[in-house]
Amino acid sequence: MKSGYTVSRPFYTILITTLLQITFCMAYAAAENSQAETNPESVVESDITESISPWHYNQQQLAENHPANEAIWLDVEGQQALALKYQRQDVEAKGNIILITAEGENPAHHRLAFPLSSQLSQLGWTVITVTPPATDYAKEMPQTNAVNEVKSEQSSEDKVPEAEQTAENATEEESVSYYFESQEMYQTFFSALINQTVEQAGEGKLIIIGNQTSSWWLLNNPVDTRVSHLVLIAPHLPFDQASTKQKIVLPQIPVYLILDNFHNSSTFVSAYHQSDNSQQISRLSDPGMMGNNIDLDDNQIARRIAGWALK
Repeated sequence: MKSGYTVSRPFYTILITTLLQITFCMAYAAAENSQAETNPESVVESDITESISPWHYNQQQLAENHPANEAIWLDVEGQQALALKYQRQDVEAKGNIILITAEGENPAHHRLAFPLSSQLSQLGWTVITVTPPATDYAKEMPQTNAVNEVKSEQSSEDKVPEAEQTAENATEEESVSYYFESQEMYQTFFSALINQTVEQAGEGKLIIIGNQTSSWWLLNNPVDTRVSHLVLIAPHLPFDQASTKQKIVLPQIPVYLILDNFHNSSTFVSAYHQSDNSQQISRLSDPGMMGNNIDLDDNQIARRIAGWALK
Protein backbone atom coordinates (compact mmCIF):
# COMPACT_ATOMS: atom_id res chain seq x y z
CA MET A 1 0.00 0.00 0.00
CA LYS A 2 2.76 2.40 0.90
CA SER A 3 4.70 1.79 -2.31
CA GLY A 4 1.56 2.39 -4.45
CA TYR A 5 0.89 5.67 -2.66
CA THR A 6 4.48 6.82 -3.16
CA VAL A 7 4.40 6.16 -6.93
CA SER A 8 1.00 7.82 -7.60
CA ARG A 9 1.71 11.13 -5.77
CA PRO A 10 4.14 12.66 -8.34
CA PHE A 11 1.70 11.81 -11.13
CA TYR A 12 -1.12 13.84 -9.57
CA THR A 13 1.26 16.66 -8.75
CA ILE A 14 2.41 16.88 -12.38
CA LEU A 15 -1.18 16.72 -13.60
CA ILE A 16 -2.33 19.55 -11.33
CA THR A 17 0.68 21.70 -12.25
CA THR A 18 0.02 21.17 -15.95
CA LEU A 19 -3.65 22.14 -15.59
CA LEU A 20 -2.72 25.32 -13.69
CA GLN A 21 -0.24 26.32 -16.40
CA ILE A 22 -2.85 25.81 -19.13
CA THR A 23 -5.41 27.88 -17.17
CA PHE A 24 -2.86 30.70 -16.66
CA CYS A 25 -1.97 30.78 -20.35
CA MET A 26 -5.63 30.96 -21.37
CA ALA A 27 -6.29 33.81 -18.91
CA TYR A 28 -3.22 35.73 -20.12
CA ALA A 29 -4.32 35.38 -23.75
CA ALA A 30 -7.82 36.63 -22.90
CA ALA A 31 -6.35 39.64 -21.09
CA GLU A 32 -4.16 40.48 -24.08
CA ASN A 33 -7.14 40.37 -26.41
CA SER A 34 -9.18 42.56 -24.08
CA GLN A 35 -6.38 45.14 -23.86
CA ALA A 36 -6.07 45.24 -27.63
CA GLU A 37 -9.80 45.86 -27.99
CA THR A 38 -9.70 48.81 -25.53
CA ASN A 39 -6.50 50.34 -26.84
CA PRO A 40 -7.06 54.11 -27.39
CA GLU A 41 -5.45 53.81 -30.82
CA SER A 42 -8.25 51.50 -31.93
CA VAL A 43 -10.99 54.02 -30.99
CA VAL A 44 -12.69 55.46 -34.05
CA GLU A 45 -12.12 59.14 -34.78
CA SER A 46 -15.77 60.12 -34.15
CA ASP A 47 -15.55 58.85 -30.55
CA ILE A 48 -12.46 60.96 -29.91
CA THR A 49 -14.09 64.05 -31.37
CA GLU A 50 -17.17 63.66 -29.19
CA SER A 51 -15.03 63.58 -26.03
CA ILE A 52 -13.43 66.99 -26.69
CA SER A 53 -14.53 69.58 -24.12
CA PRO A 54 -13.65 73.25 -23.56
CA TRP A 55 -13.46 72.74 -19.78
CA HIS A 56 -10.48 71.83 -17.61
CA TYR A 57 -12.30 69.36 -15.38
CA ASN A 58 -14.52 66.28 -15.56
CA GLN A 59 -18.05 67.71 -15.49
CA GLN A 60 -19.83 64.37 -15.28
CA GLN A 61 -17.82 63.28 -12.25
CA LEU A 62 -18.57 66.54 -10.42
CA ALA A 63 -22.26 66.36 -11.36
CA GLU A 64 -22.47 62.99 -9.60
CA ASN A 65 -20.62 64.13 -6.47
CA HIS A 66 -20.91 67.80 -5.50
CA PRO A 67 -21.61 69.86 -2.34
CA ALA A 68 -24.42 72.01 -3.81
CA ASN A 69 -28.19 71.47 -3.67
CA GLU A 70 -28.62 70.88 -7.38
CA ALA A 71 -26.60 70.25 -10.54
CA ILE A 72 -27.90 71.99 -13.68
CA TRP A 73 -26.88 71.18 -17.24
CA LEU A 74 -26.80 74.13 -19.64
CA ASP A 75 -26.80 73.83 -23.43
CA VAL A 76 -24.15 76.28 -24.63
CA GLU A 77 -23.29 76.41 -28.33
CA GLY A 78 -23.84 72.64 -28.64
CA GLN A 79 -21.82 71.85 -25.50
CA GLN A 80 -23.12 70.71 -22.11
CA ALA A 81 -22.01 73.06 -19.32
CA LEU A 82 -22.37 72.20 -15.65
CA ALA A 83 -23.71 74.74 -13.14
CA LEU A 84 -24.17 74.15 -9.41
CA LYS A 85 -27.07 75.71 -7.55
CA TYR A 86 -26.91 76.57 -3.84
CA GLN A 87 -30.41 77.22 -2.47
CA ARG A 88 -30.83 79.96 0.13
CA GLN A 89 -30.98 78.80 3.73
CA ASP A 90 -33.96 79.29 6.06
CA VAL A 91 -33.72 83.08 6.10
CA GLU A 92 -35.50 85.86 4.25
CA ALA A 93 -34.92 85.65 0.49
CA LYS A 94 -32.54 88.38 -0.69
CA GLY A 95 -32.23 87.57 -4.38
CA ASN A 96 -30.01 85.67 -6.82
CA ILE A 97 -26.28 85.60 -7.45
CA ILE A 98 -24.35 84.14 -10.38
CA LEU A 99 -20.74 83.38 -9.52
CA ILE A 100 -18.29 82.94 -12.42
CA THR A 101 -15.24 81.11 -11.11
CA ALA A 102 -11.65 81.61 -12.18
CA GLU A 103 -10.51 79.79 -15.29
CA GLY A 104 -9.00 76.39 -14.55
CA GLU A 105 -11.17 75.77 -11.48
CA ASN A 106 -14.67 74.27 -11.17
CA PRO A 107 -18.04 75.28 -9.65
CA ALA A 108 -17.20 73.51 -6.37
CA HIS A 109 -13.56 74.55 -6.05
CA HIS A 110 -12.52 75.02 -2.42
CA ARG A 111 -10.35 78.09 -3.07
CA LEU A 112 -13.28 80.49 -3.55
CA ALA A 113 -16.30 79.02 -5.38
CA PHE A 114 -17.54 76.62 -2.71
CA PRO A 115 -16.96 78.73 0.43
CA LEU A 116 -18.34 81.96 -1.07
CA SER A 117 -21.40 80.22 -2.57
CA SER A 118 -22.13 78.51 0.74
CA GLN A 119 -21.75 81.72 2.75
CA LEU A 120 -23.98 83.74 0.43
CA SER A 121 -26.67 81.04 0.52
CA GLN A 122 -26.59 81.19 4.33
CA LEU A 123 -27.24 84.92 4.08
CA GLY A 124 -30.40 84.38 2.03
CA TRP A 125 -29.13 84.35 -1.55
CA THR A 126 -29.71 81.65 -4.15
CA VAL A 127 -26.36 81.13 -5.87
CA ILE A 128 -25.62 79.54 -9.24
CA THR A 129 -21.94 78.87 -9.85
CA VAL A 130 -20.41 78.18 -13.27
CA THR A 131 -16.90 77.90 -14.66
CA PRO A 132 -15.73 79.63 -17.85
CA PRO A 133 -14.20 77.46 -20.57
CA ALA A 134 -10.45 77.30 -21.06
CA THR A 135 -9.07 80.13 -23.18
CA ASP A 136 -8.09 77.59 -25.81
CA TYR A 137 -7.39 79.82 -28.80
CA ALA A 138 -4.24 81.04 -30.54
CA LYS A 139 -2.73 83.89 -28.53
CA GLU A 140 -0.25 86.61 -29.37
CA MET A 141 1.72 87.02 -26.19
CA PRO A 142 2.78 90.59 -25.37
CA GLN A 143 6.52 91.26 -25.59
CA THR A 144 8.24 93.84 -23.42
CA ASN A 145 10.87 96.27 -24.70
CA ALA A 146 13.49 94.39 -22.70
CA VAL A 147 12.75 91.19 -24.59
CA ASN A 148 12.94 92.99 -27.91
CA GLU A 149 16.29 94.57 -26.98
CA VAL A 150 17.75 91.19 -26.07
CA LYS A 151 16.64 89.79 -29.40
CA SER A 152 18.20 92.70 -31.30
CA GLU A 153 21.54 92.15 -29.56
CA GLN A 154 21.85 88.55 -30.76
CA SER A 155 24.86 88.00 -32.98
CA SER A 156 24.43 86.85 -36.55
CA GLU A 157 26.08 83.56 -35.59
CA ASP A 158 23.31 82.79 -33.09
CA LYS A 159 20.46 83.69 -35.41
CA VAL A 160 18.57 80.99 -37.30
CA PRO A 161 18.38 81.59 -41.07
CA GLU A 162 15.07 83.25 -41.91
CA ALA A 163 13.98 80.52 -44.32
CA GLU A 164 14.62 77.79 -41.72
CA GLN A 165 12.89 79.80 -39.00
CA THR A 166 9.80 80.36 -41.17
CA ALA A 167 9.58 76.67 -42.01
CA GLU A 168 9.96 75.73 -38.34
CA ASN A 169 7.24 78.17 -37.24
CA ALA A 170 4.90 76.91 -39.95
CA THR A 171 5.41 73.33 -38.78
CA GLU A 172 4.67 74.29 -35.17
CA GLU A 173 1.51 76.20 -36.13
CA GLU A 174 0.23 73.31 -38.23
CA SER A 175 0.73 70.84 -35.36
CA VAL A 176 -1.27 72.91 -32.83
CA SER A 177 -5.06 72.82 -32.77
CA TYR A 178 -7.39 74.93 -30.65
CA TYR A 179 -10.95 74.47 -29.47
CA PHE A 180 -11.89 78.07 -30.34
CA GLU A 181 -10.90 79.51 -33.70
CA SER A 182 -10.26 82.99 -32.26
CA GLN A 183 -10.61 85.21 -29.23
CA GLU A 184 -13.90 86.47 -30.68
CA MET A 185 -15.25 82.90 -30.81
CA TYR A 186 -14.26 82.41 -27.17
CA GLN A 187 -16.05 85.62 -26.17
CA THR A 188 -19.16 84.46 -28.03
CA PHE A 189 -19.11 81.15 -26.14
CA PHE A 190 -18.52 82.92 -22.82
CA SER A 191 -21.46 85.27 -23.48
CA ALA A 192 -23.73 82.34 -24.35
CA LEU A 193 -22.73 80.63 -21.08
CA ILE A 194 -23.65 83.73 -19.06
CA ASN A 195 -26.96 84.18 -20.87
CA GLN A 196 -27.94 80.55 -20.28
CA THR A 197 -27.04 80.88 -16.58
CA VAL A 198 -29.09 84.08 -16.20
CA GLU A 199 -32.12 82.22 -17.54
CA GLN A 200 -31.80 79.77 -14.62
CA ALA A 201 -31.96 82.54 -12.00
CA GLY A 202 -35.20 83.13 -10.12
CA GLU A 203 -37.19 86.33 -9.74
CA GLY A 204 -35.80 89.29 -7.82
CA LYS A 205 -32.47 91.06 -7.55
CA LEU A 206 -29.66 89.55 -9.62
CA ILE A 207 -25.95 90.04 -8.95
CA ILE A 208 -23.08 88.67 -11.05
CA ILE A 209 -19.68 88.01 -9.47
CA GLY A 210 -16.57 87.52 -11.58
CA ASN A 211 -13.26 86.21 -10.28
CA GLN A 212 -9.79 86.82 -11.75
CA THR A 213 -9.82 86.76 -15.58
CA SER A 214 -13.57 86.08 -15.61
CA SER A 215 -13.94 89.74 -14.67
CA TRP A 216 -12.33 90.77 -17.96
CA TRP A 217 -14.59 88.57 -20.07
CA LEU A 218 -17.64 89.75 -18.13
CA LEU A 219 -16.89 93.38 -18.94
CA ASN A 220 -16.65 92.48 -22.61
CA ASN A 221 -20.08 90.87 -22.43
CA PRO A 222 -23.34 92.86 -22.83
CA VAL A 223 -24.99 93.05 -19.42
CA ASP A 224 -28.44 91.51 -19.19
CA THR A 225 -31.12 94.01 -18.16
CA ARG A 226 -31.97 91.83 -15.15
CA VAL A 227 -28.51 92.28 -13.62
CA SER A 228 -28.60 95.00 -10.95
CA HIS A 229 -25.06 94.78 -9.51
CA LEU A 230 -21.62 93.56 -10.60
CA VAL A 231 -18.84 92.37 -8.27
CA LEU A 232 -15.28 91.80 -9.48
CA ILE A 233 -13.07 89.82 -7.08
CA ALA A 234 -9.29 89.94 -7.60
CA PRO A 235 -9.78 90.96 -11.26
CA HIS A 236 -6.95 90.84 -13.73
CA LEU A 237 -6.47 90.69 -17.46
CA PRO A 238 -5.66 87.46 -19.32
CA PHE A 239 -1.94 87.20 -19.95
CA ASP A 240 -2.29 87.73 -23.68
CA GLN A 241 -4.36 90.88 -23.03
CA ALA A 242 -2.10 92.35 -20.35
CA SER A 243 -0.77 95.32 -22.30
CA THR A 244 -1.00 99.05 -21.65
CA LYS A 245 -3.24 99.47 -24.70
CA GLN A 246 -6.21 97.71 -23.14
CA LYS A 247 -9.12 99.78 -21.84
CA ILE A 248 -11.92 98.82 -19.50
CA VAL A 249 -15.40 100.25 -19.71
CA LEU A 250 -17.75 99.63 -16.81
CA PRO A 251 -21.46 98.93 -17.33
CA GLN A 252 -24.04 101.46 -16.18
CA ILE A 253 -24.80 99.56 -12.96
CA PRO A 254 -23.15 99.62 -9.50
CA VAL A 255 -19.76 97.88 -9.55
CA TYR A 256 -17.93 96.61 -6.47
CA LEU A 257 -14.19 96.03 -7.00
CA ILE A 258 -12.27 93.84 -4.53
CA LEU A 259 -8.52 93.86 -5.22
CA ASP A 260 -6.13 91.09 -4.23
CA ASN A 261 -2.92 90.90 -2.23
CA PHE A 262 -0.66 89.67 -5.01
CA HIS A 263 -0.55 92.63 -7.44
CA ASN A 264 -2.39 90.56 -10.05
CA SER A 265 -5.02 93.29 -10.21
CA SER A 266 -2.46 95.92 -11.28
CA THR A 267 -3.00 95.34 -15.01
CA PHE A 268 -6.76 95.61 -14.53
CA VAL A 269 -6.49 98.84 -12.51
CA SER A 270 -4.07 100.30 -15.06
CA ALA A 271 -6.46 99.56 -17.92
CA TYR A 272 -9.33 101.07 -15.94
CA HIS A 273 -7.45 104.33 -15.30
CA GLN A 274 -6.67 104.67 -19.00
CA SER A 275 -10.34 104.43 -19.90
CA ASP A 276 -12.80 107.28 -20.10
CA ASN A 277 -15.44 105.81 -17.81
CA SER A 278 -18.69 107.67 -17.32
CA GLN A 279 -19.58 105.01 -14.73
CA GLN A 280 -17.35 105.02 -11.67
CA ILE A 281 -16.63 102.15 -9.30
CA SER A 282 -19.24 102.44 -6.57
CA ARG A 283 -17.21 100.57 -3.95
CA LEU A 284 -13.55 99.59 -3.69
CA SER A 285 -11.91 97.30 -1.14
CA ASP A 286 -8.15 97.60 -0.75
CA PRO A 287 -5.76 94.66 -1.29
CA GLY A 288 -5.52 93.98 2.45
CA MET A 289 -8.98 92.42 2.45
CA MET A 290 -8.60 89.74 -0.22
CA GLY A 291 -6.12 86.88 -0.03
CA ASN A 292 -5.79 83.99 -2.46
CA ASN A 293 -8.38 81.85 -0.66
CA ILE A 294 -11.66 82.38 1.19
CA ASP A 295 -11.94 80.59 4.51
CA LEU A 296 -15.26 78.79 4.89
CA ASP A 297 -15.52 80.09 8.48
CA ASP A 298 -14.74 83.72 7.56
CA ASN A 299 -17.68 85.28 5.72
CA GLN A 300 -16.64 88.93 5.79
CA ILE A 301 -16.45 89.17 1.98
CA ALA A 302 -19.87 87.54 1.62
CA ARG A 303 -21.33 89.93 4.21
CA ARG A 304 -19.80 92.98 2.50
CA ILE A 305 -21.15 91.95 -0.89
CA ALA A 306 -24.62 91.26 0.51
CA GLY A 307 -24.72 94.45 2.59
CA TRP A 308 -23.58 96.59 -0.34
CA ALA A 309 -26.12 95.08 -2.74
CA LEU A 310 -29.02 95.62 -0.36
CA LYS A 311 -28.39 99.33 0.23
